[in-house]
Amino acid sequence: MIKNVIKKIIPRKIFLKFIYTKVHIKKEIRKVNIFKKIILFFPTYVKIKIVNNQTEVLKKANICIYKNDLFLYSLDKYIYIDTKYETINNLTIDYEQFLNTSLSELKQKYSNGKTEYEMDQYRFICSLEQYILRFLKKVENREIEKNINNILNNKCSNFKEALDRILFLNTLSWQFQIRLSGLGRLDKILNKYYLNDLENEIITEETTRKMISSFLSILHFNYSFKSNMILGDTGQIIVLGGLDSKNNYFFNKLTFIFIEELQKLNIPDPKILLRVSKNMPNDLLESAIKSIMTGIGSPLLSNDDVIIPQLIAFGIDENDSYNYVTSACWEPFIPGKSIDQNNSLSINFLEPLKNVFEKCDLDKLHTYEEFLNEYKNNLIIYLKKIENRIMQIKYEKNNLLSLFTENCFDMKRDISDNAAKYNNFGVTSVAISNTVNALLNIEEYIYKRKKWNLINLYN
Repeated sequence: MIKNVIKKIIPRKIFLKFIYTKVHIKKEIRKVNIFKKIILFFPTYVKIKIVNNQTEVLKKANICIYKNDLFLYSLDKYIYIDTKYETINNLTIDYEQFLNTSLSELKQKYSNGKTEYEMDQYRFICSLEQYILRFLKKVENREIEKNINNILNNKCSNFKEALDRILFLNTLSWQFQIRLSGLGRLDKILNKYYLNDLENEIITEETTRKMISSFLSILHFNYSFKSNMILGDTGQIIVLGGLDSKNNYFFNKLTFIFIEELQKLNIPDPKILLRVSKNMPNDLLESAIKSIMTGIGSPLLSNDDVIIPQLIAFGIDENDSYNYVTSACWEPFIPGKSIDQNNSLSINFLEPLKNVFEKCDLDKLHTYEEFLNEYKNNLIIYLKKIENRIMQIKYEKNNLLSLFTENCFDMKRDISDNAAKYNNFGVTSVAISNTVNALLNIEEYIYKRKKWNLINLYN
């Protein structure tokens, strides 16, 4: 009765948009239980499917094809994984590994496994095979059909196929709710396919530009769905250029083409991050500045001369440091070797200051030094709470990321179980400048000029 009344009062399109928006603001259904209950109450009306893991997604997701002149993209926006723990996000999948293998190789690798991890990965690969076969039934373009079919049994062999494969894996990452997902060093990853096809006259620079333009355009598909808290916050960052281990600056024709084609498209997503150095060529820097001046917000610039030595000093192996990409906005990330979650929590430096006013005896803080010490004490307590919360964070297992993270197979553990080579967790700090301004003003107007006292200020 209630269902029928609601269906008559609220059109399905409006109802669905409301639920869709609310779920995607939080990104995880477990954080919006009321909407989960609504979805379960109207399963046929809302047409949203809730599943428990990535394998179930592969079995139940609809193949929803979106295409442009050269590529296609599939994303079922109405299937969600109901997670118990935090979801691993803010990273870059190792696309190079994906291009250099096939599902049959991976299946063989896990086929004789006896651990729970190996058997679970084997089941996941089998489900992925079936998903690809379902996917192929919807593909009408013979070249794309051949390229996606090759994922089953062959390594990547040409430039167009590499782009098709990257798009396919990218769609899976979004389908599995791996948000803020980067694309890696595409000028480096794609270069051997580009040069080989160029040499064999399979492609020209003109056809390459057309492919990259279409590739960038289709990545822009479902822009609002992919955005995190604000439009454009998708994490879809293509990294270009950069120093190698001999301090030579790596770049190629693709580096220029990616920058120039994104500039022509004049879209804010995906974004390009250019690794810069004093050793880079001037014409590449000029090309980047020309693109930035259009206002598209790209390329972002990352200074290798500063970042690489800092990564090495932090404990990242030298070879890995030279191959860094980014997780989400700008944080350095080592693809295929890391689970680094850089925005696990936020430190609000105003919170301890608020605690001083709310919990301390303000009449006893006679000098600014006493007040500042009280703030420092509260800051220490606050930071310990943050540390304890970080130590208690648990992550959902992730079959896809584990498949393309080096240590997972050797350790027979999922990436969520500290199997990656690098397991660093960071926090975002906010309100530092506000806190500094507040402390300076308290020192000046409360303790030096004595215009007010702490109690008057707080009230």
